Amino acid sequence: MPGQRSYKIAPITVNGIKIVRVIIDNHYRENHAEHMNDELILKLVIELDGRKELPETKTGQYSYFATLIELDQKQYRLIWLLEDHALYVGVVNAYRDKRRK
Repeated sequence: MPGQRSYKIAPITVNGIKIVRVIIDNHYRENHAEHMNDELILKLVIELDGRKELPETKTGQYSYFATLIELDQKQYRLIWLLEDHALYVGVVNAYRDKRRK
């Protein structure tokens, strides 16, 4: 898939689903590249381990989420998706979020 990178990760559980892969879209590079990179996004995804999140919206087989994550005393917003019956997290966007919780 052009514009996307795929990474195998140690298994995590999100919404009761065992996740072993992360697919990162290039979207974050358009506006957030100075504060964000794939390595940081992978750390943010690992922070989802054990969480149960409600989707912001659902389109077809995709559920979309917007999660506020604190890492190293900084807040980030992770925009991600789960596909029905899939074992990956898709990252649509990620950025520093300086707004109050």
